[in-house]
Amino acid sequence: MNAAKIDLEKLARDIGWMEKHADYILITQDTIAIIEETKTAKKDDIEKLEKTIEAIRNGPLKNHIPTQPTTKIIAIIHAERKVDLMITRLILTHNHKNTIYHKANCNQELKKILNQHGLDP
Repeated sequence: MNAAKIDLEKLARDIGWMEKHADYILITQDTIAIIEETKTAKKDDIEKLEKTIEAIRNGPLKNHIPTQPTTKIIAIIHAERKVDLMITRLILTHNHKNTIYHKANCNQELKKILNQHGLDP
């Protein structure tokens, strides 16, 4: 299913949201992919994904990005360099009902993850 892309930098500026956040989201009727682009994955990148998820569910993005209790959220760190094992472990500890964390080391891996969850960028 084709996904709509929302630039979170622009949206944050437009609504005056100043917290750390991911770079962009891809959204379909029942799935949201939150993507943080980075050269090297760090713990701070996971925090950006978490802040974005919270803002979508209960914060300033709630009125701009519609969700349902059943909406699946895919949080992805897309790093240019190989993701450190410690970051991979941290990502795995964040998975829970309706929220799945992933890491992607290249565009091909990112596309594979998105396709796996029914998103066609």
